[in-house]
Amino acid sequence: MKKYTEKEIKIINVYIGLRLRLARLQKNISQQELSLLVSSEGVTIGRLERGEHFSSWALIFKLANTLNVTFIDLFQLQEREVLLQMKEECFKLETKLNEKKINFYARYEDIINALYLEQ
Repeated sequence: MKKYTEKEIKIINVYIGLRLRLARLQKNISQQELSLLVSSEGVTIGRLERGEHFSSWALIFKLANTLNVTFIDLFQLQEREVLLQMKEECFKLETKLNEKKINFYARYEDIINALYLEQ
């Protein structure tokens, strides 16, 4: 079994957040609505989607199940381009874009790029 570096684990964490955010946006569900569906806090969902929070596998499993995302696929190391494309798809699906969210997506791209430069 491959041993992942700390940076690779951070990349996987960002991917999990992006994948779940994309699935949520595709279903047009707010973070608050999703948190009610999985008995969690909206703040926790937001932190997970931003890759700021390492959640338990149980919460990730509930979210994946609720959003019809294959759980095991979430834990695959992805190329930088995959994450950047997902970030773009999320941006396009946002229905309440404001300056704060526009800045968030710009910073998120910087975070993704920095993770791959550090490898």
